[in-house]
Formats: sequence, C-alpha cells, structure tokens
Amino acid sequence: MDDFDEDGRLDILITCHDPTEHMAFYHNNGDGTFVDRTKKAGLTDQLGGLVCYQADFDNDGHLDVFIPRGAWHEWPMRPSLLRNLGGGRFEDVTKRARLLDPVNSNAAAWADYDNDGHVDLFIACEKQPNRLYRNRGDGTFEEVGQRAAVQGSRERFAKGCTWLDYDNDDFPDLFVNNMADAARLYHNNREGRFEEVTSPMGIDGPKGFSCWSFDYDNDGWLDLFAVYYDRPMDDVVAGLLGMPVERTGNRLYRNLEGKGFEDVSLSTGLGVFFATMGSNYGDFDNDGWLDMYHATGGLSFGFLVPNRMLKNVEGKRFVDISSSSRTGHLQKGHGVACGDWDRDGDLDLFVEMGGGVSGDKYHNLLFQNPGQGNHWLTVRLVGKKTNRAAIGARIKVLTAGDRPATVHRQISSGSSFGGNPMEQTIGLARATQVATLEVYWPTSRTRQVFRNIPADHTIEVTEFDDRYRVLDLRPISPRP
Repeated sequence: MDDFDEDGRLDILITCHDPTEHMAFYHNNGDGTFVDRTKKAGLTDQLGGLVCYQADFDNDGHLDVFIPRGAWHEWPMRPSLLRNLGGGRFEDVTKRARLLDPVNSNAAAWADYDNDGHVDLFIACEKQPNRLYRNRGDGTFEEVGQRAAVQGSRERFAKGCTWLDYDNDDFPDLFVNNMADAARLYHNNREGRFEEVTSPMGIDGPKGFSCWSFDYDNDGWLDLFAVYYDRPMDDVVAGLLGMPVERTGNRLYRNLEGKGFEDVSLSTGLGVFFATMGSNYGDFDNDGWLDMYHATGGLSFGFLVPNRMLKNVEGKRFVDISSSSRTGHLQKGHGVACGDWDRDGDLDLFVEMGGGVSGDKYHNLLFQNPGQGNHWLTVRLVGKKTNRAAIGARIKVLTAGDRPATVHRQISSGSSFGGNPMEQTIGLARATQVATLEVYWPTSRTRQVFRNIPADHTIEVTEFDDRYRVLDLRPISPRP
C-alpha cells in the first residue's frame, strides 16, 4: 500500500502465488472506492509472485516495485523490477537492470547499505545462495553477495529478511530468517563487506518466516521481531487460551544500545505460536506505540485459526485484541499492509487472503479503522543526497503538553511479508501539538529540527530544507 501515482492517496498493489494469475493495481479514487487499473498500469503480463516491495531505485520521485518469485516451487523463476514511469504506469526493466537471474524467493528488502544515495537490493533465497545487488546509480545492479559475505547457504531456505542499523552508525546491517536453519545477523563493516555476528549479539533463533525491525519500546534503538514457522496446533490453541507452552515460538529481541540483543519474547507475551504467514506492524490506536497484526495460515484445508492483532502496552508487553478490534478473521492471510487509505489520521489494514492452493482461495480484506480518539502526525520524507524515498531515515517526535512522550520511527515498508507505505503516521496520544520533530538523514548525516507543529496534519519534509510543507489531504468518506 503506497502512493504509486503521486496523487496523495494510498493505492494497493497485489501479486498472486498462482504463476498463471497476473498482479493487480487498485487505484484509490478518493471517494471511498478503488478501481482496477492493472491494464492501464501495464501489469497484465506480470504473473505470479507472493510479495512485492516498493522503492524509488532510480531517485526520480516515482515508487518502483520489485517482485521475487519461485517461493515453494521446485523450479526457480525470474523476478521482476518494474520501473514507475509516473502516474502509476510501469515498465519491466529487469533485464536492463541485470536482475534477471531466476530464484526461489518470497522475501527481499531495499536499503542503501553502502550509503551512496542509491538503494540496493537483498534477495533471500530458498534454494540458491542469497543475492545482494548493489545499485550502480545508472539503472543497473551488480551482484556482490559473495564478496559482501551475505550469501549464506543454499540449505538454509531463507524465508525472511530485514535491514536494520542496530548500532546507529548510519550503515544498515542485515537480519535473515531461515526456515531450515537458525536466523543470521550480519554487521555492516562499512567497506562493502559484512561480518556474521549472530551468536556474539545474542541471537539464537528462530527457524522462521517473516521478520521486521522496529523500535517497539521507543528508546531510539531498532529491535528485531522474527516469526517461528512451526505451527503445532496444541501450542497454537494453548496460546489462544493464555496457557503456557513448553517451546518458544516467535522471537522479540530488544536492542541493548547496539551492544547486543536480549530475548524478551516470553516477558512481552510474544513467545507463543501464532501460526503466522503474512504480518506487519503499525500504531493502530495512535498511542505512540507500535502494534502488530499476524495473518495466520497453513497448507491444510482444515487449518483455520484466527488472525491476530496485538496491542503494544507502553513497550512492556503485547496483548491480544483480535476480538475487540474485530480483525480476528478465520481465513488464511498472506500479505499485510497498514496505511491510512481514507486519510482520517489512523492506520487501516489490508490483508491478502487465501491458502496455498487454488481450491483454498478467498477474497481480500480491507479493514477500516474507526479511530480511537487520539491525535496524529503523518510525515512524508523526500531525500536529496539520501535516497529519494528516504529508506533508512529516522524520525524522532517529542509531544507537547503535561505528559510529553518520545516516539521513534524509521522509514521502511515494514515486514518481509507485507508492504506498508513509506509515509509514517505517528500516534501522539492526547497531545495536540508536536513540540519537536527531528529527522535524521543517514547519507548526508544531517539533522533537521522543527518545532511547535500542530497535530492532525500530513507534512512533507525535504532533506536540507529549513521548512516543512503541509499537504492538503482531506479525509475520504467511504460510500455506504
């Protein structure tokens, strides 16, 4: 979910696991409805692909899309890099960009790992060594995975990946979640190479699927969440009933100020089994703390367990609010996107539904957030020396009022099995004003500070500018 045609409204892009079915582009009409513009966008010949990831790889101001393919299949498939020509029209530039090498993958991640102002691409592979493509800045990429020492092993069956600058040195590090082996953490040594630091940094699992980096406790250091793939029904039910389980499922690693990670899965209520497939995070109640949504799934027709929404309680624990939020759907869920599609200041939820075979299809879901009475500020960043989409830039908000709070965000599309917009909708709780907004740009290593910003607006901040711009984005009233 993102603004692919530059009209200020969030559109939806969908891919399908079925290699005979083309992707879809739904344009946000701005009146509470979407229209299928797949043909007009030039996407009817883009078949298959479990996920897609947006980034502005050529820094032209239009969000491009990468689609890995071949996940779960015996044969590798070619990926696609779709260049946005503007206005939501795309052209396939995979061959021209030198990204045509077939893979088995449903996970990739964009980041500017060498800090040259151009986003690079990591592809987590199931049956091949992982790929790292360095962006040359001329529309082409160079594969440097072996040289950078992030290829891993073809036996690890990588299923998730996320970039995170865990030591705040402005050079993104890399986490890879493997299904056939334990997860791996790679430290960026700033010279085009990475060092595996999994054990020294306190990472000891899981064997899993989707993953992401986020600052769940708002301390200014990026933490890690990784999903465990195993889905034993007895343990899943035990977790639903609040009963103890013998094994640790998902992993939440709290960042100890760049010196290591602490496994806080059990103490925060996340060490149980959710049977997660698609997933993502966002502040659904605008209280300043990042919550999460797990779309569940398994290959069996009889595997039906509720999707799960988990509320972050002040960075201390997560509680299940699936029932009260009315999001505990029973059908299998895959890609998850959290974004304010109706422009009323709170995060809504789009979930691509259906199982792994054609007979288990289901229609997709769009949940509208009714709002929780809290205030907000949406921030869009535009890079100049830093990559145009500002991937990797950091935002720090200090709210005004009697109970000031600090909120931290980093620009990314979120989970490895979902796609949030690059804009950041930041919950301010009851504060009606932002005392200080601080934006840090990793490539230029510059910091912008803006003060006394009224709540409940969308603003655009451009790197090096001394003023922000208020965007006139009016709320959408959905049709009955």
